[in-house]
Amino acid sequence: MRNEDKFNKLFDESVIAAQELNITIPCNQTTTTSISMPSRKMNLSSKLNNSFVYSTVGKSNSLKLKTDNEKDETRRQYFEIIDTIIQEMNYRFDENIDILTAVDACDPNSSNFMDIEKLKYLVNIYGKDNMCNIETIASQSILVKNMFENTPNIVELHKELTIMKPAFQEINEIITRVLVIPVNSEFF
Repeated sequence: MRNEDKFNKLFDESVIAAQELNITIPCNQTTTTSISMPSRKMNLSSKLNNSFVYSTVGKSNSLKLKTDNEKDETRRQYFEIIDTIIQEMNYRFDENIDILTAVDACDPNSSNFMDIEKLKYLVNIYGKDNMCNIETIASQSILVKNMFENTPNIVELHKELTIMKPAFQEINEIITRVLVIPVNSEFF
């Protein structure tokens, strides 16, 4: 989502939706540069009496300049929001990125569908039980990718693999465990 094409598409869709709902938007209007002053005088805390203050403290009283074009301001805010989301996701999912990437490789709608390098993480977790070697799983993943890449979702893929379980026993076991994780999780 963090590119100009995605922003422009989303912005254009928003403008069309606003027009359909009779909402006035200032996005295409060019404004003159103006200065907005703080709404009230800033006072220093009494705790700072008899002190020298060399930098701003508390609320910012800096002057803000409006941009010449509201679309530019919207673009700036859009990228700030996307950056914040990316930063939070990296922070929250840093430890779990391997499992999330591996689960994504089980989704037929993913560009990483049945990517053996991504599936190896699940193989290492679940392979300790009763699965065979990585070469067998790699062979099955190639077949599954070619046969089921147009499957609508992971649940439908699981149904198809269950029907053909003898041929895809190891991949079916991985998909089954991926689908069962949320049901048995303490979070749900």
